[in-house]
Amino acid sequence: AAALLKEGKKEKALLALKKRKMQGKLIEKTDEQMLRMEEMVSGVEAAQREKMVFEAMRVGTDALKEMQKETSLEAVEQLMQDTQEAMDYQKEVESLLAGQITDLDEAAMESELDAMAAAMGMATTPTANTTAADISNAPDVPATDPKLAPITGQQEAQKEEEEEEDEDMMPPPEMAPA
Repeated sequence: AAALLKEGKKEKALLALKKRKMQGKLIEKTDEQMLRMEEMVSGVEAAQREKMVFEAMRVGTDALKEMQKETSLEAVEQLMQDTQEAMDYQKEVESLLAGQITDLDEAAMESELDAMAAAMGMATTPTANTTAADISNAPDVPATDPKLAPITGQQEAQKEEEEEEDEDMMPPPEMAPA
C-alpha cells in the first residue's frame, strides 16, 4: 500500500489496505473455527472414553450380580461355619498328636498299665510312692544322644558284628525260575 501511495495511486492503496484487513479477519475467523473444531474433537474423544468406562462398569456390575446369584449369604455363612469347625477339629487332632494328654487320660493309662503288669506278674510303674532307693537302682540315662556321639574303635567293631548278625538272620533271596 505504501508503494502505491508513493506512485500516487491512492484508491489502489486504500483497496490494498482493505484487502489486507479483510484477509487478517478471515485468518482470525479461521483460527477460531479451528479452535472450536479441536475442542469438539476433544469433547468427542472424552465422551468416547466416558462411554467405554460406563460400558466396563456395566459389564462388571452384571458379572458381580451373576456371581451373587450363584452364591447366597446363607451359603457363605455355612462355609464360614464349616471352615471354623474344620479348624477346631484340626487343632484337636494336633493337640492329640503333640501328646497333650489330660490328667484323666494319664490316670486311665497308668491304671491300664498297672493291670497289664499285674496280669504278667511284673512290678508296676513308679508312682508318687517311689523311693529314692528305687530310683538309684534305675539305669543311668546317657547325657548325650548316642546316635550323635563319635564312634570309638570298640563301638565300630560291635556295630559291624551286629550288622553281620542281622544279615545272618535274614532269609536268603528267592531264586528266580530259570
